[in-house]
Amino acid sequence: MEHNNDNFENDDRFTTRDLEEIDEILNNPSFSQEPAPEETPEETEPLKTEPEPEKPKPTPVASAPKKEKKTPLRRGLPHKKKGLPKRKVDHSWKKTATIVVSVLVFLALVGVGGVFLLYTANFTDISGTKYTPKEKTEVYTSDGVQIASIFSENRTYISIDQVPQDLKNALIATEDSRFYSHGGVDYLGVLRALLSNLIYGKSTGQGASTLTQQLSRLLYLPNIAEESTFLDSLNRKFKEISIAYQMEDKYTKDQILEMYLNEYYFGSAAYGIEAAAETYFGKNVSQLNLAESAMLAGLPQAPSVYAPNDDFEAAKNRQRQVLDRMIDAGYITQEQADEAYNTEIVIVPWSENDINNQISQGYLDYKIDT
Repeated sequence: MEHNNDNFENDDRFTTRDLEEIDEILNNPSFSQEPAPEETPEETEPLKTEPEPEKPKPTPVASAPKKEKKTPLRRGLPHKKKGLPKRKVDHSWKKTATIVVSVLVFLALVGVGGVFLLYTANFTDISGTKYTPKEKTEVYTSDGVQIASIFSENRTYISIDQVPQDLKNALIATEDSRFYSHGGVDYLGVLRALLSNLIYGKSTGQGASTLTQQLSRLLYLPNIAEESTFLDSLNRKFKEISIAYQMEDKYTKDQILEMYLNEYYFGSAAYGIEAAAETYFGKNVSQLNLAESAMLAGLPQAPSVYAPNDDFEAAKNRQRQVLDRMIDAGYITQEQADEAYNTEIVIVPWSENDINNQISQGYLDYKIDT
């Protein structure tokens, strides 16, 4: 293969020596400008790489055992544990409670029915009656001088307007604190008396009868002494209740209070509050002070026990009770009660002969004077 070196000769960059060397190289048979055949690349083995040493696995750290959340116990219910069979809840108490409630309801219905039957059987009609007070008969001479009084009961009738307010308050506070609010029967008073008597095992003075009931018994059912059995007393009580309801419809509260004050027995043969004031203190009822009013208001419960002309100390103890109840009811203050208790009271001497000889003594006095 011939090579033209003209191009190199005309090139000023090459020297003669350089051209000779280039010509020698180009004329060398081993030099050829033909592309050398492509060598088939030998399959080369992949480089063997040493396996990386295994990294030591981190030792697992033992974690703290998880605390099992406990379900808080519910009051009254057993704690349920996992894996255990459920306990059967005993419902027998529900059956027992149902039976008890049913029995109580049944007894209540029977009781209401029994009360209704007793009330109906003992109902006492007073619609055709009229109240007429029993008063004493006074005997006068032709010139107007009273020489005697004839009576089966020593009573002088007065109107409610003549009664001091302290006396009315004292009586209501002692005998019937809800007099102006109930309709004849005070069921709260009945319950209070029942509980008090059950707790103490005997009567404690907590009366269950209202003023209206007491007056009903006094006017229409006087034969209490003839009662011999519990059934007699029970029947009388229902008659008393039926009459009390009718009296509340028939009369005003003030009329009922006026009748009570004039009809009730205050001891020492004194019927009514006017006769009591004259018998014990020698004065009219309108002249009574708080101390005297409280003493008289304590008599209806037991006149023979608390009569001041018979047992003054017992009368003073009862007076203190009445004053305390007036304080509780808001009628007076503690200072007023203490002042009344310390007030001196003059008691008029009394003898039963004064009643027995009343007619003849009055007549004799008249004969002597004339």
